[in-house]
Amino acid sequence: VRWHGEEYLITGSFDGTIALHDIVATGSRCSEAAEGGVQPAPLLTMSGHGDRVMGVLSCSPAMIASAGRDGTVRRWDLRAPNRCVSVLRDAEAQRSAYCVTQSRMDEHMLISGHDGTVAIWDCRQLSSALGGSNGGGSTGLVVAVAAHTRMVMDLQLDESLECLATASRDDTTKLWHWPSLSCAAVLTGQVGVRSVQFDSEKVVTAANDRSVAVWKYPARSVADAEEAGASGQVLRQSEPEPEIVNMA
Repeated sequence: VRWHGEEYLITGSFDGTIALHDIVATGSRCSEAAEGGVQPAPLLTMSGHGDRVMGVLSCSPAMIASAGRDGTVRRWDLRAPNRCVSVLRDAEAQRSAYCVTQSRMDEHMLISGHDGTVAIWDCRQLSSALGGSNGGGSTGLVVAVAAHTRMVMDLQLDESLECLATASRDDTTKLWHWPSLSCAAVLTGQVGVRSVQFDSEKVVTAANDRSVAVWKYPARSVADAEEAGASGQVLRQSEPEPEIVNMA
């Protein structure tokens, strides 16, 4: 589930559909629906994925995106009912798409996979990738990085910090310089990291071991990673040790 503006919510479902909900209108109808035993209907419902929807994203006021277990990310134009304007699929790889985010100005879209990869797509080339149909293809794929050894559960991009954060079932959170994708830090100490968020000068992660860790952001700029050499080199561990809050 993701916010779309201040009045709408986007939800993805295991039945392969995506729904847009008007929170203001739904709130006013909730009491009536509760009395009648009927759930308020969404404002819009979109279908097209061949398997469960794993992640959704608000791209712009008129555009949303969805990541599916069928290996595709679909972009939807809200101005037309159930209109899929582009389908992203790596034709040379068979991987589920787990979560999706995008860069400022909608130039690049980042997609995580169950195989530990993070793929970057150039949104400016997506119209040619669609080719006038919903077939999809690899046109527009910039790079696919083997970021983790297991599924990437979450990814967040903060371009003001020039940093991409990825959380994985391999028990690590990684910080990458954006856009070079040089690995700046590997955060360890949790089991099965599910979620990551930036909070000012801190990084917050939540994991399957029912812990929430608050990490101090590395003192040096993540951009220094670019000067360290090859992509994937670990410059340092997070300092100091994280404050971990157990949620038992």
